[in-house]
Amino acid sequence: MGWTSTRDPYANVGDAGFSFDSEEAAKAFAERHGWEYVVRKRHTPLLKVKSYADNF
Repeated sequence: MGWTSTRDPYANVGDAGFSFDSEEAAKAFAERHGWEYVVRKRHTPLLKVKSYADNF
């Protein structure tokens, strides 16, 4: 089994690659390095409380 490569060294990092305290800090970091960027807000899933009996 071999390995594959891409032109982007950060392609395997995915969504969990970088984490910042604020949107401004993320933008400043990307601009400082000359990178194109997309800022994604952290998504917290909504959990519905269910009882065991709901399975039947």
